[in-house]
Amino acid sequence: MNIKKVYSAKDGYNMIAEYYDDWKWQKFWKKNEFPIIKHWANNLKIGKGLDAGTGSGNNLEVFLNIGHEVTALDISKAMLEICKTKYPTFISNGKLDCLELDLLNLLSCRHSFDWITCNRVLSNIKDIEFVFRVFSTVIKDNGECLISDVHPLHEYENTNIVVNSKRVNIETYKHSMTKINQLILKNNFEIIDYKEFCFSDLKNENNLIEFEYLGDQKTPIFFYYILRKK
Repeated sequence: MNIKKVYSAKDGYNMIAEYYDDWKWQKFWKKNEFPIIKHWANNLKIGKGLDAGTGSGNNLEVFLNIGHEVTALDISKAMLEICKTKYPTFISNGKLDCLELDLLNLLSCRHSFDWITCNRVLSNIKDIEFVFRVFSTVIKDNGECLISDVHPLHEYENTNIVVNSKRVNIETYKHSMTKINQLILKNNFEIIDYKEFCFSDLKNENNLIEFEYLGDQKTPIFFYYILRKK
């Protein structure tokens, strides 16, 4: 009997880091998720933000290019090293700080950030209660938070990517929207905007076969929240 090996987020992303930006799903997220992040970023007051789970830093450019100061945090050293190669000027001028760190270690940074973005990270974390507790602690009053992720109803088991003909499976946790909504309210955030995206909402809906998406057209694929700290 073959037992599929599933890696922790830290170990898994360290293994696939150099292949991550060429992963076929990057095109999907660039077309469908990035415009949401860009629109939100362009409407934020310039300030200091946290990219919680930055990965290889694909979404940082929009914040840095319009003048924000960003702390980019990730548990994968290999992913952060790639991120650093993309933005040497912003690092040298103090606009970008890349930290290999677990979110729990940020609890001492009370009211430090004007905004937080967290994209496709919750689904790699088993206990998301502490995530919202950290966000509520480190963000300033009236600060905004954008959270996006793969929808729990989307038909997949693990985040996975093929590396040298071997499929690397990374631990994935499906958190119900009810649970997320409860944690949002419990941690003193209000929902400013929220949307679930199904097949028909996507800009490249005719090409989803390329991404092996064969699910029901009415089943949500991903979602986003824009929150404000009360």
